[in-house]
Amino acid sequence: MGKTSRSRSIVQKLSLFLAATLAAQCLLFTGFLLLGGTVERLDQNAMDILSEQTLNRKNYLESDMVQRWSVMEQTQAGIAAAVQSYLADNDMTYDQLAPNEPRTNALLAQLSDELIGMIRRNSTTGAFLILNGSAPLSRPKGDQEYSMAGLHLRDMDPKSTLSTNSDLLAERSSSELVRSLGLTTDINWSPTFTVGAKDDAYYRPLLAALDHPGADPADLGYWTPAHTLDNDQTQIITYSQPLLAPDGTPYGILGVELTVDYLRRQLPYTELNTDKDASYLLVVTTDSMTNATSFQSIVTSGPAAKWLFGEGSLFQFQGEPYYHSIHQALERSSRVGTPVYGSIHYLTLYNSNTPFQGQRWALIGVTDSASLFSFSHSVVRSVLLLCLILLAVSICLALLAGSIFSAPIRALAQDVRALDPNGPVELKPTHVREIDDLAHSIELLSRDVAAYSSRLSQIVELTQIPLAAFQISPDLPSAYYTSDFFPLLGRPEPERPLTCAEFLQVLEDLDRYRDEESEYGDASIYKLPAAQSSAYRWLRLQTVRSDRTLLGVLVDVTEEVVEKRRIEYERDYDLLTSLLNRRAFQVRLDRMSARPDAICHGAMLMMDLDNLKYLNDTYGHDCGDEYIRCAADVLRRFTVYSGLAARISGDEFYLFFSGYDQREGLQQVIAQLRSEMAAAAIRLPDGQNYRLRASAGVAWYPEDSSSLQELVRFADFAMYEAKNASKGGLRDFDIQSYQRDSFLLYSRGELNRILDEEAVDFAFQPILCCATGAVLGYEGLMRPRSSTLPSPLDLLRIARAQSKLHQIERLTWFKGMEAFHALPGKPDGCLCFLNSLASQALTMQELSQFDARYAPYLGRIVMELTESDELNDDATRLKQQRCQRFGMHIAMDDFGTGYSNDSVLLNISPDFVKVDMGIIRGIDQDKNRQTLFRNLVSLCREMRVQVIAEGVETAEELRTVVALGADYLQGYYLSRPAFQPTLVSEKALQELRAAWNSREETTLPPS
Repeated sequence: MGKTSRSRSIVQKLSLFLAATLAAQCLLFTGFLLLGGTVERLDQNAMDILSEQTLNRKNYLESDMVQRWSVMEQTQAGIAAAVQSYLADNDMTYDQLAPNEPRTNALLAQLSDELIGMIRRNSTTGAFLILNGSAPLSRPKGDQEYSMAGLHLRDMDPKSTLSTNSDLLAERSSSELVRSLGLTTDINWSPTFTVGAKDDAYYRPLLAALDHPGADPADLGYWTPAHTLDNDQTQIITYSQPLLAPDGTPYGILGVELTVDYLRRQLPYTELNTDKDASYLLVVTTDSMTNATSFQSIVTSGPAAKWLFGEGSLFQFQGEPYYHSIHQALERSSRVGTPVYGSIHYLTLYNSNTPFQGQRWALIGVTDSASLFSFSHSVVRSVLLLCLILLAVSICLALLAGSIFSAPIRALAQDVRALDPNGPVELKPTHVREIDDLAHSIELLSRDVAAYSSRLSQIVELTQIPLAAFQISPDLPSAYYTSDFFPLLGRPEPERPLTCAEFLQVLEDLDRYRDEESEYGDASIYKLPAAQSSAYRWLRLQTVRSDRTLLGVLVDVTEEVVEKRRIEYERDYDLLTSLLNRRAFQVRLDRMSARPDAICHGAMLMMDLDNLKYLNDTYGHDCGDEYIRCAADVLRRFTVYSGLAARISGDEFYLFFSGYDQREGLQQVIAQLRSEMAAAAIRLPDGQNYRLRASAGVAWYPEDSSSLQELVRFADFAMYEAKNASKGGLRDFDIQSYQRDSFLLYSRGELNRILDEEAVDFAFQPILCCATGAVLGYEGLMRPRSSTLPSPLDLLRIARAQSKLHQIERLTWFKGMEAFHALPGKPDGCLCFLNSLASQALTMQELSQFDARYAPYLGRIVMELTESDELNDDATRLKQQRCQRFGMHIAMDDFGTGYSNDSVLLNISPDFVKVDMGIIRGIDQDKNRQTLFRNLVSLCREMRVQVIAEGVETAEELRTVVALGADYLQGYYLSRPAFQPTLVSEKALQELRAAWNSREETTLPPS
């Protein structure tokens, strides 16, 4: 083919491709650097470093200010003792400590050692003591000033001290004291203090002591921002505490000073930036400022602050942080106009709930964006320059590489053009694998076609997969098979090629190794023993027939089959016990359900291990796992009796026996199982043997059910009954118990929902006085908001079965009183009757909550002890104590049933006895009931207990119980329970009045 105008050389194409690839790489790298967050992370690192350095410096400064400079307890104690002693010895008062008074100067001379000692201990640049004398304990108004006695010493270099104290300067002191101490006076020395309205260092702690009597002086201390003494040029910050008389009256202040220059030396700005482009700002803000991000300068270190913010002393930062503790200043740098950033960290100088906790000091490390992000900017510039250099170099290298790569191809093309068509083809090697492969292919095309078997063997060998291929055709003198065929079968290679018939016989011999469980689509799987181990190998044979030719491929799929079986095992078996899991057990039951005739007689055993939680909590989960495995080993031994064992959950197991002709054989096997289960034990870490114990339930096939799924539910219910009756027992399924109590098992979730959501309401039924017809009180009757458990009795049954009666007791008290509190139209002072379980008592925490919430109602509560429950002495004693403490009443509910007897009545001493409706029902027609009721009334009269007749439903019953001596009535005839009780009908009230008026003279007198 001739050259066209569009054709290009391989050098051009390769060079363009390489150049484009390198250019794309450079662009991707640059884009990743700029857009992938690298620069952002570098900037964040820079801000993190600024924030961390500022935080460290803040912590150091905060430690000095709180734990060193402001520690005055020792000095406070020494001065207080010295002053009290001096005043007592000289018959003076605090008001007489006037300036320029000899006795005051003598006192100050005694206190000078305490002040000097505090300077040395606290390493401050000075300390001062001011005595209020007779000055008013209030801030002066306007320009008014007071002269006060005191002592102020300054040490310009706290790090060096002299025993002669000649390194101290006297700022405020009497001349006599200066001479006696050998001190040097400062240029602005004065013998007294002049205190004015703006002297916060004096008046802030002094007035705080007046506003907070009894407070500790340390909690009244105040840090004063930068200021100067009167007629002094030295900028200082001070910390001062009030000096308090024994009665708490302040009579002066004690303080330390720190010069601004000294503080500036504590803030080495070069640690923020070696180029001196950053500064520390010690600032203060108060709650009175309208802008929480405005700060007043106290100390600045470093020249950068001036060109970052100018000459001002007010710094403003944005309220929202730019990054973590980094805030951007509202003003740009006054030097280059770039944004300014500051890492703001607040100092904790005051305790909480102290007068000056609103004053907030902060340390800010500031710099501009150009300095802060200089490293990331230099990285970006360097990368861009590097990309340009790499792009230029890559283009040159691409041209060179294209020329070098195309040289062998050009040489091969020249050799091909120079070949003799009649001679053998032999091309010179180029030592380039791809080009040499091309040359070899050209040589193969020029030679005779090699044998078909040789070519196929080469193809199989190139796949590097353990497979072999074969071909059987009548057109071939023998069967064709690759060299790997017989090694895959584990047989030696035949000495001669096999005929087609002989090869077919080999394939037929493989059928005895067919593995039907591992069939794979249309292919056949063979399971062969491994040559050098007890393991097996799996081979897959796939054949295709075309006309009279049979083609086949044999592949070693051992790894695939082993992996598949491992996955299936993990899917179907519990890893801890190697028993079937719930899913596999269900699948096996479904298979068995399809063949009911093979089951004959069967037994579904549901077993739950006892005490597993105790073992886990006491000895650890390893011991609990051993306990589970011990049970599984026992169950596994019984699978030989046509049993199917499975672990369903943490401590629950299923065991299904089937295929028995008679039930008696099953019973013998189960009895043997229980015997071995009881004999099994594990060894605890302390060396003791711990016997296996389990509760079990059994359901029989087909006597109980011919549905295996239903049989599982029945066995589960039987196990539940055994667990709740006595642990370690075996219970046969009983259909009557199931119909009666199955809701106890399957309504556990509904009970938990009711308890969690407090889904109960309370209906109220009035209790009337027989004599007056007035409402004595209302009984609160629980009504669950549930279609499954609508009855309180059912709720109590399942709560008792689940050991959750305490939750019911708590729900009764809190929700019952909540409903009574919200009950509209209840008479003033009426009582609230609440049913309390005799065996339960609220915890102390719950009682405290109840008392705090319903304190006004405690004296109006009547605690009805449910007599159908057996009394608990501890719970009953606690309830009696509460009733005595808060004036509550006690009523015995359902009296005449359950555990009632005279001894219970004597032990509890109730205020009311509520006679059970079983006695009241039909009492007008039953002489025995009348006799029993009359005797109960007589006994209660003697014990001064009032009688309430429950369940009055007819007028005849009303007249009878009133005539027999009842004090109060309750029942449907008077009013039904309602969430908002209605008034008692006038007819019922008239009937009550008539019955009371007709009571015979022989009737026992009312209590």
